[in-house]
Amino acid sequence: MRIYFIIMIGLLAGIGGYIVYVLGVSDGDVPAKDIEMVLEFPFKNVFPGEERYFDKSIVITDATYIFSSYPQITGNPALIHHGIIMHSGAENRYCGADSPVMSTITATGTELNEYNLEDTPYGVFLKKGDQLYMSVHISNPGDKIESGMFKWTLRGSANRKPVGATYFGVVDFCKIEQKKSGVPYEFVIPSGITRYEKTMERPYIIPEDGTLVAWGGHLHTYGISLTFIKNGKEMDTFFAEKNTRDSVDRVRSVYIPFRILDVPISLKKGDIIDMRAVYEKPVELFYPGAMANGYLFIDFESR
Repeated sequence: MRIYFIIMIGLLAGIGGYIVYVLGVSDGDVPAKDIEMVLEFPFKNVFPGEERYFDKSIVITDATYIFSSYPQITGNPALIHHGIIMHSGAENRYCGADSPVMSTITATGTELNEYNLEDTPYGVFLKKGDQLYMSVHISNPGDKIESGMFKWTLRGSANRKPVGATYFGVVDFCKIEQKKSGVPYEFVIPSGITRYEKTMERPYIIPEDGTLVAWGGHLHTYGISLTFIKNGKEMDTFFAEKNTRDSVDRVRSVYIPFRILDVPISLKKGDIIDMRAVYEKPVELFYPGAMANGYLFIDFESR
């Protein structure tokens, strides 16, 4: 027999948002095999030009391996500026052990970026007692009052291999003080040019041998491609595609698909990972809201 506990954790200031933490537990002391955490943010009467920031932290009550991140929205998708979930129990392998910036396990913009490792043996390990810090930025760029619901579901199971989730951007994450609204990763593209390229201010130096099993990225409007580079040689280029969710296509963020590698890539300690983002915009436009982030899922255990 399987028992399910549902815990309602707190009310979030301003919107009455809440977290439903659904935990599947087997009889006795057998570790949980199925865990589902659902973060819900109902937003009501967001006025034109209004910005809202909502934050919540929860403590993990049972160990699990997160294999799926699935954000959803009802209402106008343009209101979701970004969402981010950080993990206090894992070292930030990009910034280093001394960095005040927590490790990110998932993030999204208006494209509702998802990942699913269910068909692989992997998951991001969360141990009992770890804390998840969740932040959502809602912004109304339109001309009418908006209401709706943002929902984020994480799924996990016990019988998986650990994989490290490493997030980074062309802007140096590690120099930016952690704020309640997450870490501001945007950069400016000046007027007077059409095409703009930017590489990482702080390339990722692989801290130990590992195997890259999946990857993905995030670009804002006018972003056309994101190229991953290893030791000066291009590995692969992600191009902005039509969003599989038509309602959120090219609203603030473009769609960069998550990929599980058919042939995993071997990484050695000291390898240098860089990214090159390419944007194309109207020549007269001054664009302060560009962004280029990447994320790697690396198996550091099976060596």
